[in-house]
Amino acid sequence: MSRARAARLLVVAPDPRVRAAVAGFAEPAGHRVDGLDGDRATDPAAALAAAANADLALVDWSLVDGAAGHLGVMLKRGRPDLGLVALVPMGTDRPEPAGWDMVAPLPLAGDTMVRMLDRWQEDRHDRD
Repeated sequence: MSRARAARLLVVAPDPRVRAAVAGFAEPAGHRVDGLDGDRATDPAAALAAAANADLALVDWSLVDGAAGHLGVMLKRGRPDLGLVALVPMGTDRPEPAGWDMVAPLPLAGDTMVRMLDRWQEDRHDRD
């Protein structure tokens, strides 16, 4: 990742431990991590405002009532250049999201997070 600039990550998950886990893996590599958790995780206006400064949004796919799918569509409409990652709980019975850039399993593992960021950086570098 040294060849690419640091990414600005937005984590949208009701549980603040998800953001903390992402920060634990990403910040030592030079990335900045911001987050929306608790009730703000399901607030579309807050997510769109927070995404204004993000390169990549990681959204907890288990948000209640299908809110993650709606949030992803809204974020892509407002920020077509924003990378979207669905954080899908292992063993979930919900279908994986279509049209998102990547899917990563929850709970996160350090090697998964690093590989995901590397792949996203490479894809972004190839587009530029």
